[in-house]
Amino acid sequence: MKKKIFTSILIVTFVAALVAIVSVSVLGVPFMENEILQELKIEAELISKGISTGGVEYLEGITDNERRITLIDESGNVLFDTGVNANTLDNHKNREEIKQAIEKGYGSSIRFSDTMTIRTINYALKIDNNQIIRISVAQNYVLVILSWLIMPICVIISVIVLLSIILSDIVTRRILQPLNDLDLEHPEDSYVYEELKPLTRKIQVQNRKLKEKIYSELGQKQRRQSEFTANMTHELKTPLTSISGFAEILMQNDLEDNIIKDFAKSIYDEAARLITIVGDIIKLAEMDEKENEYHFENIDIVETSKDVITTLSSSAKNKNIEINLKGDKAFVYGEKRILHEMIYNLVDNAIKYNRKNGSVDIEIIKNKNNICFAVKDTGIGIPENEQKKIFERFYRVDKAYSKELGGTGLGLSIVQQGALLHNAKIELSSEVNIGTNIMLIFPANEIDIRMEREDGIK
Repeated sequence: MKKKIFTSILIVTFVAALVAIVSVSVLGVPFMENEILQELKIEAELISKGISTGGVEYLEGITDNERRITLIDESGNVLFDTGVNANTLDNHKNREEIKQAIEKGYGSSIRFSDTMTIRTINYALKIDNNQIIRISVAQNYVLVILSWLIMPICVIISVIVLLSIILSDIVTRRILQPLNDLDLEHPEDSYVYEELKPLTRKIQVQNRKLKEKIYSELGQKQRRQSEFTANMTHELKTPLTSISGFAEILMQNDLEDNIIKDFAKSIYDEAARLITIVGDIIKLAEMDEKENEYHFENIDIVETSKDVITTLSSSAKNKNIEINLKGDKAFVYGEKRILHEMIYNLVDNAIKYNRKNGSVDIEIIKNKNNICFAVKDTGIGIPENEQKKIFERFYRVDKAYSKELGGTGLGLSIVQQGALLHNAKIELSSEVNIGTNIMLIFPANEIDIRMEREDGIK
């Protein structure tokens, strides 16, 4: 700001100085010329008196290098000239100032002198013997006088530049002082000049909106935490209650072996479900808090998909579901364990919520700016009004069906958190009784971009 104020003052100063110089040049030259003519008039009158008493000899005694004095008879012949030999000069009767002097006794002109080859200011006066005295001064004499003004103008400009530096510093301090003293928490209580009041009002409005947003986000976060805690408690309580009930029954001594085996299997299944829930909660907590130092590297998600398919092959075989993988090498810069978990959960859901003899199609597409990982199934689908909720923790469209399948309601939450960690987007499309298609869109890895460029060159 200081620099801008100084520049503004300096520009105004130079413009003012330029206007002053132009004004002096445009208005001052005619004024000076008129003043010089008045001086020449007085000098001509004095010289005429000198001639009347001393004759031409009086003129010979005048030594003024700045003024040229010429004596001319009434016919225009030059009788005497202080500048050149009179015999070399032609008749002056047609000179403007001479013609005026012959007609009305005096005359003046500003013209180009053939003799002196410069512009001159001329004044002519008819004396008693009808002779004419003419006094001439070079016009550059006016410029010499005007040049005397240049030095004062330069001094004034220098003083103004110095004052501009000092003034800009003072003005900047005074302008910035209210801003530096502004209380951003309570701008309405701060003293500011009138021009800054719109700014303080905007800050006040922004503060209010920010506080409302913070309180809203805190409320939502607390609500989500409360819901998560309640859901987690419920999800953990259910298998624990079952395990406790089965164990209590097993404590009886009169049970048959087949009943004991059934209860033992139930305890095992509930314990396995409990372990899965706890494991998923731990994974989410790790991603939420980011306590782990993730090791990012270039991961080929095609190979990761093949590993997941191998792991889930038995589950798919039990429902006679065909899994198809389509895609070439595609590298994503990410955390290997989390990427594996994301792909595993998507394919696992596609198998769990599929119908018998259905299919799961995995397609990996490389584009210029991204890599798309899509999982499409032929399962039960998701109602449109439920699609925005399925990524919420512990949320399940059909809780009874999910429990029967061993679902925890955390798989897609892990996928969502993993997508955030990898700067990936999730796109979902689904129709009831037709199937679901979930797509992960990762930023293109530099390795893939380089490989595509090399393929293009080939």
